[in-house]
Amino acid sequence: MFKKQLKLRLVFYPIIAIFLYGVFAYFFTPQIQLLSNNVDTSVNILVLTKEPLFISYNPKLNKAVVNNLNIAPKDLKDNKFLNNPPFDKKDYFILTPRQTDRTLFWQDFKNKLYSWTYRPYLILGYFYDYAYLRFHKQTDINLATFVMFSWKLSSMTPADFILKNQEKPKNKKGKAKTIQNNITLGKDISKEKQEDKILVIEIYNATDKKGLAAALTNYLRDLNNQGILKVDVIDYKNYPVILEETQVIDTAGRMESLKELLLKIGLDTKEINTSSDKSPISEAKIILGKDFIMPK
Repeated sequence: MFKKQLKLRLVFYPIIAIFLYGVFAYFFTPQIQLLSNNVDTSVNILVLTKEPLFISYNPKLNKAVVNNLNIAPKDLKDNKFLNNPPFDKKDYFILTPRQTDRTLFWQDFKNKLYSWTYRPYLILGYFYDYAYLRFHKQTDINLATFVMFSWKLSSMTPADFILKNQEKPKNKKGKAKTIQNNITLGKDISKEKQEDKILVIEIYNATDKKGLAAALTNYLRDLNNQGILKVDVIDYKNYPVILEETQVIDTAGRMESLKELLLKIGLDTKEINTSSDKSPISEAKIILGKDFIMPK
């Protein structure tokens, strides 16, 4: 009888503790309220890889802007960057990952994000990494925020991340200005639903398969004629080099239309890069790499 009561207590008390912790975290952690209530704002994380990343997540749109920052390693070591951060908002979390190479970190994060549904054991490694970073004081993200943020990210695909290469602009005196948080791109996305216009794109063939860009162009024009997609391929041609992976480049901020297009041609797992071209002839570019498979 005593053993049975002890087992019940061992199960019951932790559940109560977790519940009370969740209630406490909800009412006393602003970021938890922003995430759980899907507020149209940004939750920001500064990832201190050798070349840092600044991630701004919009809970309402369930999208994120990832800024690749060009910060000198010396500034990071001297804490100049952290003492004078190049952002308008200072309410962000800091995370120093075990993988310090920015490209490798992002690839690993992307793979876990896309693969966890059919490789659930990755979740254990994901939480182990958090516990390691928290124990070694390499992040200030509390457990409740981490769990809620992870839950939100689990519904995203790589195409929900908008990648931006960001440079630190200078004023007339040569001093660096602050860099604006680009989460406002997300608000432009919601306006697009009211526009209901054709998406103008370019297609490039970066493979050794002849006629691939033309074949995809004809496929998309058929979808447009059938009313399945609103898309117009303004130009298609060969790319000057061969690429292993397909690249998607946004030039106009029409993320919802672009994401719908990528879904139709099997590229919905591709992240979307943004272009700094000030006079583009199209709203998006698709550069077909060796990994591209023509839809049937």
